[in-house]
Amino acid sequence: MTSELTIRPYQAEGLEFLVSHRRAALFDRPGLGKSMQALLSMRELVPEPGRILIVATGDALGVWTDEVAKWLDEAVSVYAGLGADETVLEDDGVALTNYSRLATALTYPWDGVIFDESQMLRNRKTRTLFAAVRAAFDNRRTGLATIPAFFLSGTPIVKAAGDLWPTLHIIDRHRYSSYWKFVQQWAITWEDRFGWHVEGVQNVKGLWKELDDVCLRRTEGEVPLPPKVRQRLPLTMTVRQAKAYQQLESDMIAEIDTEAGGLLLTPSILARETRLRQILACPRILGIDDDGASIAALAAIAVRNPDPFVVFSPFAEALPYLEAALTKASGRPVYIVKGGMGSRFAGSVAGFKLAAKAGAAPILIGTVQMGKSWDVADVTHDVYMLQWDWNETTQLQAESRLHREGQKDTVFARYLVHAKTHDYEALDILAGKKRLSDIIIDRVSHRRNRLG
Repeated sequence: MTSELTIRPYQAEGLEFLVSHRRAALFDRPGLGKSMQALLSMRELVPEPGRILIVATGDALGVWTDEVAKWLDEAVSVYAGLGADETVLEDDGVALTNYSRLATALTYPWDGVIFDESQMLRNRKTRTLFAAVRAAFDNRRTGLATIPAFFLSGTPIVKAAGDLWPTLHIIDRHRYSSYWKFVQQWAITWEDRFGWHVEGVQNVKGLWKELDDVCLRRTEGEVPLPPKVRQRLPLTMTVRQAKAYQQLESDMIAEIDTEAGGLLLTPSILARETRLRQILACPRILGIDDDGASIAALAAIAVRNPDPFVVFSPFAEALPYLEAALTKASGRPVYIVKGGMGSRFAGSVAGFKLAAKAGAAPILIGTVQMGKSWDVADVTHDVYMLQWDWNETTQLQAESRLHREGQKDTVFARYLVHAKTHDYEALDILAGKKRLSDIIIDRVSHRRNRLG
């Protein structure tokens, strides 16, 4: 079956790298086909009926089931450790588990293991996921000490260079035996009365050069993909939106404009930032009788744009209101992806793709935090952002559901931004031109100056 599917030159390079190293990390940016490269490489190292375990986040299990069927032409035999009867783990073939049951799954013998979103292992302290993996891989009785293992992540560094060390230690525990030696060379470290702190990365180019024999990382500029254009769609807040937003921004308290009335209080600067963004995304989240300018704009887009498109928001509470508005305005099928959906998650993505290919012009809406491990690049190139996540890596992952391998058109990531708000600085943050902390400091300074 794999002969019928296209393998790009850079992916062939990835296959060769993983097979030759047997235990390695693949840190390609999101959207470049890491799962395919890992599956084909592992099956070459572990021919059927060898037993392969795939460890993934819970929301990605259904996606991995589809990937296994697509690239290996095999069915996943069991969600390892998730069922009541765990004796089925002794079956041959491919099994899946999530990180919450990883320790249990690793008590069974495997011929190869793939860790998706391997940054989940970054906490090196005791009684963690990393501790469970290290114990299993160091114990020759488990049979895992010498098996091939691949570690996949598009965002391997979450906070500091030290996030890489647990993965590197499992790959080569002799070369990367000391965490502190590693971070003192590649991270920024200092000590105060609270202890040692590890932040950031120093000498980024030197770090990746140091790791080029244990990990492979290709970025967007190194792999030919269609262009991605980020655009601002300017909006004007509704009257009720503007009233609540301006009061909350100035005084950290706002009147809720409903028939019953009420007050909205924010106990801290960060809480206020969240509330302000919720007002911009959908005032109804906070009890205000108003969909807001963003949802009204998306409803109008649904009427005039005949193509399938995707909408992301960091606020799951906004999705029911968005779904209702889009359905009422356009009558188009709307699919939802969000946390807690379990196996229905993959079904929503599959349903959206089938409807798009059938010409039904569906709409997919979801939380930006769930923008990973799935793709719709073959059916749409338009994505709209109903507010954005403070973590630019999370935003990049969401955009990469469309801007990835298989996309043939320019991807348009359109951000709904409101006049006289800090929305306009969103893309500057994502582009690394401005820090979120600067925005918060600006707001605090503005409030202090106003109060004299």
